[in-house]
Amino acid sequence: MKKTILIAILVLGTAIASAQQNNSSIFFGYTNVETKLKMTAQGESESESVKAPGFFIGVTEEIPINEITSFKPSFIYTNFEFENAGEKTSAIQVPLFIKYRVSERFALLGGPKLDYLLNTTGSDDDYINDLSIALGLGLEVALNDKIYLIANYSIQLSNTLTKQAQEEISDDLNVNIDITQKQNYLNLGLAYKF
Repeated sequence: MKKTILIAILVLGTAIASAQQNNSSIFFGYTNVETKLKMTAQGESESESVKAPGFFIGVTEEIPINEITSFKPSFIYTNFEFENAGEKTSAIQVPLFIKYRVSERFALLGGPKLDYLLNTTGSDDDYINDLSIALGLGLEVALNDKIYLIANYSIQLSNTLTKQAQEEISDDLNVNIDITQKQNYLNLGLAYKF
């Protein structure tokens, strides 16, 4: 299953990269991933969050729908590290955004996003859902016809922890506990349209 998803993502990335030259872009920049952990047991709740800085690089294709909107799928490789835990992680982000041009130089983006964890050092694979679904919002500011600034933020909707992880933690603590772990991505970067 993991290999099938990874192959599908790679095919999408290759298709985007080899699509029409005038609507394709490459981009890179800074990413900050915030992991939020929330535990609820016996009516009480406790939350914790940890941030991990890193970088991203990706490709995108803009497919016009009409004069002011377009479909803008992207393929993004992300690498980040949780400094206190020493945990390095690589992920693929696949935003499936709709772009709305507010003006000639400014656009808003939004839509669903898939995140696929490629590897996590120091994690048990049985406890982590590699594929997650998020909702993202973003903006683009054109500096000229070829270069533009990008910023987007996504909120994960699905739980990164598996049911097995929740059950084992509940058994270890001898209490019924609900645990959710979600990763929210902030990407800030520069894009080049070719």
